[in-house]
Amino acid sequence: MSRFSRQVLIMVLLIVFSIFFGVDLATRGVERIQGPVAGTAARPHLLGPDAQTPRQEAPKPKPPAPHKVSPVSGDTLINRIANKTGDLLQIIAYHGIKWVVSFFSGLMR
Repeated sequence: MSRFSRQVLIMVLLIVFSIFFGVDLATRGVERIQGPVAGTAARPHLLGPDAQTPRQEAPKPKPPAPHKVSPVSGDTLINRIANKTGDLLQIIAYHGIKWVVSFFSGLMR
């Protein structure tokens, strides 16, 4: 196998993996927010015109109890920790992207 074909194969495998991984992440995110997605129950048009899908009424949510919210004062310890953590994550992401780009740049040479 020539070097070019190996590089193409690696890139194709990486792209395919990325697509499947992205779809899996998106599905998990939707399920976390909206609840589990049923197979064909969510798509009754695929069952045919004769199929009857049972309809269930969702329970009515109770209105939240009112509570007082006190304003947060200035620069608290939690805010400083959160800001420093956010800055650290941005730096890590920046350098991580640079590393990945240089890695693939080295593969393509």
